[in-house]
Amino acid sequence: MTSAIVPTNPVQGNATTSSVRDNFLAAHDEINALQRMSTEVKETGSSDGISYTATFTDAVVLGEGVRVSVEINRVNANTAPTLNANGTGDKTIVRQDGSALVAGDLKAGQYVDLIYDSTATKWVWLNSPYAQLITSLKEEIAANVYPVGSIFTTTTDYSAASNGAAVTTALGMASTVQWSRYAQGRTIVGADLGTTIVSAISSSNVVTLTVASHALSAGDSITVSGFTSDTDANGSFTVDSTTSTNIVYTAIATVSDGSLTGSNLLVINNAFDAGDTGGASNHVLSQAEMNHNHKVMDNGGGGSRSIRCSEGDGHIFNDSADSVAITSGDGGKMTIDMFTDNNRGITGETVTPHNNLQPYITTYIWKRTA
Repeated sequence: MTSAIVPTNPVQGNATTSSVRDNFLAAHDEINALQRMSTEVKETGSSDGISYTATFTDAVVLGEGVRVSVEINRVNANTAPTLNANGTGDKTIVRQDGSALVAGDLKAGQYVDLIYDSTATKWVWLNSPYAQLITSLKEEIAANVYPVGSIFTTTTDYSAASNGAAVTTALGMASTVQWSRYAQGRTIVGADLGTTIVSAISSSNVVTLTVASHALSAGDSITVSGFTSDTDANGSFTVDSTTSTNIVYTAIATVSDGSLTGSNLLVINNAFDAGDTGGASNHVLSQAEMNHNHKVMDNGGGGSRSIRCSEGDGHIFNDSADSVAITSGDGGKMTIDMFTDNNRGITGETVTPHNNLQPYITTYIWKRTA
């Protein structure tokens, strides 16, 4: 604090009432200011990180501009912690700009300078800008980790009220961020990021791509991008055929014969596009999915015969009263195909859906919408 006392007043031998009075007024103001500034640092007492207390040797008397310094004993647990200095009552601690604290702003062992605002009846944290900087930094990092459209998974059941404000708070994001519950009962499948095309050639509008490896088959849908020598080779197509390192498709528009060139050449499997949904937890097999054949043979030549498994006479297909007796001609072995394409009937109990799930963990899934 810079003193307003003029050390040369009054001038020796020429004292004036005004010069003496001015110095006394300046001394009066400075003494009052110093009386409002504690020269101690007291450790706060708090068992919950919400209500802090501190007792100074020189009792604090609340007034505009009264300053104290405290050492925090416990991290603040909410956004409106209070300080009761020498029994003057619980007064909310706010940041220097008047905004509320964020839980965790005050750290155990931290020294905090406070000045009393008698109009707002609050303690203002003078060295709080660093806390605001940390909050802004956390918000920026979280925003980069979870941009709009991102998916967040958790086993905590946050409330969906106020556009998922509880999720926003938990992630330390700005209050303007919004979330919605998303994808109940779904699993997450990664979208194909694309396979680099090593080289490509076109002949009679048929394009052959060469890649290091791939998992595509004839009939798959693909998206090709990056060609600049002939952009008609770019777009979505159906795979005609493949080898271990080649993918062949027919372009829709005419593509010039010869080698194709470009930059960032990619072929993407369209089986799973970002945002696609599908699949089911249970599924009833159709007849086409149960194209199951049993090859059986008789157990000897001539007469009435029991149907047995084709593995040999020792494996009886049905040796109970339900065995099937057939009559053939002059002996020899006879083979019967069951459940062929022409005879695929379903008998017995009703076919029920079967579980289609791999081992899983159930989580709450949120999608950032704003």
